[in-house]
Amino acid sequence: MSIACSCQLLVSLEIHLYNCTHPTCACEFVSFGKVVLDELRFPGKAPLFDVMGGSGAYAKKFKYTTEPLRPPPNDLVASNLLAARCYHFLSKPVEISCQLTHLVELRRLHGINSRPWIFVDMFSPNHLEMMKLFTDEITGDFRPELSEIQAQKFLDHSVGPDGQGYIVIRAAEHGCLSASRASGLCWSPAFYAPGSDVSRVVDPTGAGNAFIEGFAMAMVQDLALDEAVAYSNVAPSFALEQIGAPILKINGLSETWNGEKVMDRLEQYKRQSREE
Repeated sequence: MSIACSCQLLVSLEIHLYNCTHPTCACEFVSFGKVVLDELRFPGKAPLFDVMGGSGAYAKKFKYTTEPLRPPPNDLVASNLLAARCYHFLSKPVEISCQLTHLVELRRLHGINSRPWIFVDMFSPNHLEMMKLFTDEITGDFRPELSEIQAQKFLDHSVGPDGQGYIVIRAAEHGCLSASRASGLCWSPAFYAPGSDVSRVVDPTGAGNAFIEGFAMAMVQDLALDEAVAYSNVAPSFALEQIGAPILKINGLSETWNGEKVMDRLEQYKRQSREE
């Protein structure tokens, strides 16, 4: 399965899933991306150091003071990560093409001959990116009916093998629109939707990526579309609650993120959705 996410009219985020049966495959998901540690300075406040990718919440334009670390596929050699079923690339299309070609070759050299599926099974722009695919006139008003019309046009032109793919339009605090020929169009609320307790929302950086990654992990487990959408709405809720990465604590076989178990929050989200 392959998932593509639109970014400024470029397919800049792709996830390729493999049907992998390699005996050493103990890892499902590997993410390639830039490692950015920011130094944030505020007027009249103490600076923050070594924040993981936190500048996006404060400035639309920035420059790198040092070259970002870009993990190459070579870093996976001699580890079972090379046999993972799911790879996440965050880069420009040309760079993704080079990295993917290199990754496939490395896997072949180590006896892993499966290749990425060539069809995009799920396309996920945000609502503004989707609008840019249809018009140069972008309005600031959120119009759910417009997203529905645009999603239907994509379905009419076919997404995925035999037209059975999905479109998921991310609309920030307004939730997301999932669409397929089989299930039609359906809106799902965000975990932190308008009217909910948003006091824990600190920084939106990384929420879109977390959404896609949550969806990918649900689909790797062969979960239904509505369940995958629930996963993808819960995943960014942890990314929003601080500047940088959420706090992970492990106690035996149990782990918590920001003091909560992921599956507990997933059940909370499902209850919230039923009550709306």
